[in-house]
Amino acid sequence: MPQPSRAPAPLEFPIAELKYGRTTKKAGEFGGAVRLSSGGDLFLGLPAGSGAPLGEVRMKRREVVLGGKVMFGRKRFAFELQELDNGPEAVAALLKKGHLKDVSPTSRFGVAMARTVAPLWSLQVKFEDVASVDMRGPPGAQVVVLKLKKCMSCYKKPAGRHRSATMEVAEDITHGAKTLQFTAILPESEAAGCRRDPSAKPKQPFSAALGPLAEQCP
Repeated sequence: MPQPSRAPAPLEFPIAELKYGRTTKKAGEFGGAVRLSSGGDLFLGLPAGSGAPLGEVRMKRREVVLGGKVMFGRKRFAFELQELDNGPEAVAALLKKGHLKDVSPTSRFGVAMARTVAPLWSLQVKFEDVASVDMRGPPGAQVVVLKLKKCMSCYKKPAGRHRSATMEVAEDITHGAKTLQFTAILPESEAAGCRRDPSAKPKQPFSAALGPLAEQCP
């Protein structure tokens, strides 16, 4: 008796913009600069800062981080969203909630550790709930519009829990939106605000998911 084929592994892809309902989120860094020490950068594999004195790094205070994922086994899309405050007060509060003691909130290492326990939203859409898909533009800036049969599901990882923690069902931050639009970019085009965890699996272009999606979607 033939065995059922295993679903492909989840595929992560970078996105530069996410729209749901009347809300638009753009990946990137914003606001004034904060000064951080570069302690721990070599451990994290972070590049040296530019335009700052030796041992000091400058980062924008605000950051929006976006990421897309196709979970073939669960037959759904997931779009992750984080809005970060890199200021020392906000970083210190996250480190405290995450029980990360003896980590300086004024170091880039501290900022990196704080974002592992920062709140994380996930907007999820089942394949079967997609009414139509419209794609336009080149692979490096491909706009994809999903028209939905029903509202998407919202999940959240609260502040203080690690990224690997199980997400909880959360309130609908899309306010019942039945359209989701994202701009997919190439992995080499990733900039500030696109998911860039050094320990994360390498991302692939969204186009790499189209073949497996065609086999699984009705």
